[in-house]
Amino acid sequence: MRRQLAEAVSRLTPDQFFSVLFFGGNGRILELGGGELLRAVPAAKQDAIQLAESVRPEGQTDALSALVRAMSLRTSDGRGPDLIYFLTDGFDLDKEGTAGLAEQAEELRRKLAPQAVIHTFAFWASPMDRQVLEMIAQRSGGSFTCVDYEPENRIEDLK
Repeated sequence: MRRQLAEAVSRLTPDQFFSVLFFGGNGRILELGGGELLRAVPAAKQDAIQLAESVRPEGQTDALSALVRAMSLRTSDGRGPDLIYFLTDGFDLDKEGTAGLAEQAEELRRKLAPQAVIHTFAFWASPMDRQVLEMIAQRSGGSFTCVDYEPENRIEDLK
């Protein structure tokens, strides 16, 4: 995923704006740009790639906080994101909490970034979590992708 992120960021042109953020336990969010969408100039793209290389999976998943943060990002002239790629291994919620997550995400999208299309990616996620990610993507006009690896390859794939 790091390699694919680096390739995607490298392809951005200077007339585009972007940000990269990672979320982990206790609502912790690591991000590029401090709340702003950045112009895709070489220095910003290099900073994004370095941030991605430094992050390691850890902690619980606070997906809703991450989505709110992504939808709240703005350019210096106030434009919000048009496209969000949301990748997770699932949600740390009970069954009832997970069931309402897609609805909450869509309400927030309509309020914060109605133009945003959300593409979702599931990694080793449970069937219920996959269903939520599929609904989030579908409601915004995005696509859902599920990526699974054989259990014996998981540790090696994270290196």
